[in-house]
Amino acid sequence: MVFRRNTHTAWRTVAGETIVVDLAAKEFFGLNETAAYLWNAFDGTVEAEELAECLGIALAEVAGFAAELQRMGLVEVGEKCGQGRTSVPVPEVVELPCILWREEIRQIAASCAFTPALNPLCIQVPFS
Repeated sequence: MVFRRNTHTAWRTVAGETIVVDLAAKEFFGLNETAAYLWNAFDGTVEAEELAECLGIALAEVAGFAAELQRMGLVEVGEKCGQGRTSVPVPEVVELPCILWREEIRQIAASCAFTPALNPLCIQVPFS
């Protein structure tokens, strides 16, 4: 079984913490180091069994974390698509994967280039 991140997500690691943004639900999440390793590996090319073995944790832990992400709409279960292995190094200290925090995005700025008619801030008034 492999897991694949949904296309409406984006992520970055900043100061050692991986932050995942769910653009569809307008939420963002902080992951612990083990969860970040799994998140990066959820590209549809690495079997969950291989990830569990690599981390030295039970398959149930990997599957449970993936199921939580699936319930939230962040990953989907799929067929293996090609060869691969995550390029992210295995964490030195392996913990149970978990979401450390979750927060709603309260405001997302819209570009006037894409939505000028929908955004009153984009209406340009010429100087007199």
